[in-house]
Amino acid sequence: MALTLSISADMELFLNKQAAMNRQDVTTYLLNLVEQDVSADLAEFSGLEDFASSVAGIQAGLDDIEAGRTISLEEVIAQGEAGREQRRIAREGKKAQ
Repeated sequence: MALTLSISADMELFLNKQAAMNRQDVTTYLLNLVEQDVSADLAEFSGLEDFASSVAGIQAGLDDIEAGRTISLEEVIAQGEAGREQRRIAREGKKAQ
């Protein structure tokens, strides 16, 4: 992407001086400034994406509750115990072989 900036003569002199002090041409100097500034914003933006994903997951759960797509705590416990029992039986079967 190409950008065109209109800056004052004083700003141009200042940027040329800063670039020269950093042993860079003005384009490279400005690109580095932008990248430094934007990298902090990108990290924050990634955090916002994670947050949005979490909110979407919570909303899906709330939608399930509202639609009645739930199971009781007792059912969750029973399913966990049944799974644990199946794994125990499988382990004992492997030991017997």
